[in-house]
Amino acid sequence: GSLAILGASACVNEVDGGNVMGTLGDETGAADEALHAECTPSQTVKGIDVSYYQGTINWSSVKNAGVKFAFVRVSDGLGYHDSKFSQNWSGAKAHGILRGAYQFFEPGESATAQADLLISKVGGKLGANDLPPVLDVEVSGGQSASHIAAGVKAWMNRIHDKLHVTGIIYTGPYFWQDSVGNAD
Repeated sequence: GSLAILGASACVNEVDGGNVMGTLGDETGAADEALHAECTPSQTVKGIDVSYYQGTINWSSVKNAGVKFAFVRVSDGLGYHDSKFSQNWSGAKAHGILRGAYQFFEPGESATAQADLLISKVGGKLGANDLPPVLDVEVSGGQSASHIAAGVKAWMNRIHDKLHVTGIIYTGPYFWQDSVGNAD
């Protein structure tokens, strides 16, 4: 099977009791739609990604600034576990901010082991309001397109098998085109 990156434009129509109702493009042409979507400020939901780079986060200030969701970094591959993950993971939840975990993908390392690390850091399961995990794919690590694609697929499969959600791939269109292309 072929590995595909799906994009979707998401302009929020309504936020009701924590449920976000949005307008999403379907799979056909959704990536193009996402690149050309124009959302007015009243249609968007504020979100952030955080790691140890931001230091100690004042989650009350983040909440008061209108941030509704946060993606929290677990690690850079297997070698660097983010020292602020636990603090940020619990801080977001304690302040009513929807949270998701993300991992910077290192293609030269075991994709399954990377997924297992993320799974263990979130406690082996996601909460009712937790967002699906994200794999941040931005470097080739000297690996071939087919190796990167196989690793991404292995990570996604492991996340789905263990957490029962479909993960999200975060990448740039030029990186994906140049480093992964149409690899299966």
